[in-house]
Amino acid sequence: MENKLVCWAGNAEDKNLLVKCIKQHLDTGYLIKERNLMETDNGFRFLFDDETGSEIKITFNQLQNSLYISVAGNCSWDVVRLHDEILSLLPDQEESADEYRERLRKCSYPEEVLAKMTDEDCEGECDAIGISL
Repeated sequence: MENKLVCWAGNAEDKNLLVKCIKQHLDTGYLIKERNLMETDNGFRFLFDDETGSEIKITFNQLQNSLYISVAGNCSWDVVRLHDEILSLLPDQEESADEYRERLRKCSYPEEVLAKMTDEDCEGECDAIGISL
């Protein structure tokens, strides 16, 4: 599976609810029943399109207290489609300065440095080091 997209899902405590929500969406949106999902480490895989042989693997991983979801597959258009749909299932996560500041704090930025940074500085620093909300 050479195509992969990742999205941040917020709090890791919500993992079981998100897994259930995504499985339900696959069932109602694509008629992919839970019995057709093959469990893997931290997620599941399934045949998304039997005509093209498109297979998708969805994994749920934790980084500190945050949860991120990876969508991987052999057909890029299917990966993008499911990634976007999963994003739409996630609770709204307003990108505020406090969230950028909190991400930097979790990355062990000293409080005295954070206190001197403007909201735009925090957002720019997150972008520079590859942290997304």
